[in-house]
Amino acid sequence: MSLQVQKISLSETVEVVISNPNSRQYKFSDNETTLDQVIVQGISINTEALVRTFSGRTVMTNAEMKKGYLTLSTPQSKYPIKRIPLETFFNNQNFIIFFEDKLIDFRKSFIDFPNSGGLVMPGDGLGFAVPITIFYKTKDGQPISSIGEMGEVYY
Repeated sequence: MSLQVQKISLSETVEVVISNPNSRQYKFSDNETTLDQVIVQGISINTEALVRTFSGRTVMTNAEMKKGYLTLSTPQSKYPIKRIPLETFFNNQNFIIFFEDKLIDFRKSFIDFPNSGGLVMPGDGLGFAVPITIFYKTKDGQPISSIGEMGEVYY
């Protein structure tokens, strides 16, 4: 296994909760104010090896996670990064995808599971969770000259 070396400032692991199998889109929590318009450097999808998330929810199986798609929205939402297959993260041996610096609004971002109606929910009533680690830096103190329509950050 080779390691990808990147300069990472901060990281935060969040969970996208899958509690209603009749829904198709699952949003990041509005409580994730730490990630309010951050400059994303990389994203990692954590596997079922965790078993439970930090809040006690059951981690969705890898087989089910691979059926989902991640959409990342820019603050303008004019050109979101649409439908990245979660399988892409699993195919990368480090489970991390690195980006050029992009300003992402996680309150507008979501995971889409087209086949979620077939999920058998855990018996604990908490639902499943997809734990995601975001590698980022903040806008604070950064000499940003402009932000492009697609969220790209220019220094």
